[in-house]
Amino acid sequence: MTPSFHEMLRTLRERAGLNMAEVAQAVGITRSAIGNFEKGYTPAPPLERVRQLAAALNATPAETQELLQLAALERAPEEAGIFRTLGELHYENHDAPQKELRAPLPLYGKIPAGPPDEVVESGEVYHVLLHQAKTGRYVLRVEGSSMAPSIQDGDLVLMEFRADGPVRAFHNNICAVRCGGETTLKRVQVQTSGEHEIVILKGDRPDYPTDTFLVGDRDFEIVGVALEIVRRELT
Repeated sequence: MTPSFHEMLRTLRERAGLNMAEVAQAVGITRSAIGNFEKGYTPAPPLERVRQLAAALNATPAETQELLQLAALERAPEEAGIFRTLGELHYENHDAPQKELRAPLPLYGKIPAGPPDEVVESGEVYHVLLHQAKTGRYVLRVEGSSMAPSIQDGDLVLMEFRADGPVRAFHNNICAVRCGGETTLKRVQVQTSGEHEIVILKGDRPDYPTDTFLVGDRDFEIVGVALEIVRRELT
């Protein structure tokens, strides 16, 4: 079961070997405020304060992002009129139109060369549906038409950072790839020729040139997979 913001905050503090007073002093709030956060007496604080708490508790980037997402969910009921019961979300009025719960992910205009940064309030973010917001995911604003009609210029695409696994595992997926020091979004296809694997990087646009090479012949790495389009402008 996914922990609550309060449970994760307490777990991180205990792991760090800090008491509430030490954490409070590190972020400039009172000890009682930390106690109220951990016990769930008060809602999660603003995301900038959550970032300060995560830093004080030596949270990893992945843990920081998860804590931020849990905080965003914890604060959502104030606006959506919902409450949490037994670890699940329920609406107070099931017959009324319901507001979708969303959480922020980093929004990039270019493919990041490594794992996406943790969500920060000062950075550009896009609020995806709650079930889409997982550690290692980000939203990419696509530029160019090489992947049309599957992905069009200006689309916002939900991406998941991956930098491991055999190339064949990504066969026929649209992936963020690093090749020759450049990052690009292409469909990856893999063929076998004797003992060798051949990688084909191609756009979905029929007239777009393909790039073919043997695995191991280039500085090549798959760093992410396109999962779905989260926004497309009408044209």
